[in-house]
Amino acid sequence: MRNKLIILPLLLTALCLAAPQYADAKLGERNEAIKEKIQERKEDREEDQDKRCTKLEESISKRITNFDNTHKAHQRQYELMKEKIAKVILEKAAEGKDVTKLRADLATLNEKIEKFNTDRIAFIDALKKTQEHACGDSQGAFKDALTDAQAKQKLVLADSKDIRNYYQTTIRADLKALRD
Repeated sequence: MRNKLIILPLLLTALCLAAPQYADAKLGERNEAIKEKIQERKEDREEDQDKRCTKLEESISKRITNFDNTHKAHQRQYELMKEKIAKVILEKAAEGKDVTKLRADLATLNEKIEKFNTDRIAFIDALKKTQEHACGDSQGAFKDALTDAQAKQKLVLADSKDIRNYYQTTIRADLKALRD
């Protein structure tokens, strides 16, 4: 019985000494598993960011192309508008009518078209600046450049609307007055 009493404390001591080592081994395995999951998530986030950046760069390229095509259509429309007004000025001047108001309108229209072209160039340049920044690594510079480009796009759209309004309200009224 005495042997059993001596062995029992020895067994308990051995278990107490072995238990932390077993726990440390389990904890180490858990830590490794957690580190692996963290690394996987980090790699997944980087892949997602690369995909978003690729999509954004493609979107910007498409926007530049679309805006160039739209601008060419606007330019053709504005040239036709100016030719039509110039033709009416020549016809009405040959008839002996006063065309000074229409000439002033044409000069104003030319200024508005020139402002439209200048703002459009500034917008395209601002969009191209966004392509200079590394998406995700520029610490806000990309977003600032994109916000600047969006503000310039609003100016271009406002210029286009201004030209359309000017033609519809002012020039058409003056053309009608000359015809009557």
